[in-house]
Amino acid sequence: MDQTDNDVPLERRSVFPDRNTTEKLNTSELLMLWTIRAWVQDTHGTPTRRYKLQDGLERAGCGDAIDSLCTLLEIVGAAGKRRIEIHATGCLCISTDEKRMLHTLAAQQSGHTLEAFDVLTHLIPDAAARIALGHAESVAASMTRVGLLLPDRAWCLAELSLTHRLRAPRAASTCVRYELH
Repeated sequence: MDQTDNDVPLERRSVFPDRNTTEKLNTSELLMLWTIRAWVQDTHGTPTRRYKLQDGLERAGCGDAIDSLCTLLEIVGAAGKRRIEIHATGCLCISTDEKRMLHTLAAQQSGHTLEAFDVLTHLIPDAAARIALGHAESVAASMTRVGLLLPDRAWCLAELSLTHRLRAPRAASTCVRYELH
């Protein structure tokens, strides 16, 4: 007998019931996921890739993010510590690396740069992550300006186990970070 979400006690239910599919992603997340996937899918380096992405982002109202987004993806692609897992544009599954990219942008939108850095460094070396963060911040700011907000998902990422618990609530006027010694 299969166990449904209703059979699980409330305190044990997942914030994001099926974390491995795109089913529960909002429009902002789907736009970014599609853009990342489309950029990776067209690996021939033709100019059409950029124009397709720019058209999609302009229709969403954040066409000014194209330069920063392409640079961010180029950094991740060039500096990857390993092969980065990005699925095809029509795939309904979401990889851990795609979750990391979405979470990096969501953290930047919320002003949690340290958390964005922690997540990004699982994909690329620290030095590359420092360079990439500025571009991620620019993309996040552009999306925020037009109301495309990426939610703070409770992704099952190892790098979030500590930083997620130490983050100040969104309603807090200032974000205080504590360092463990």
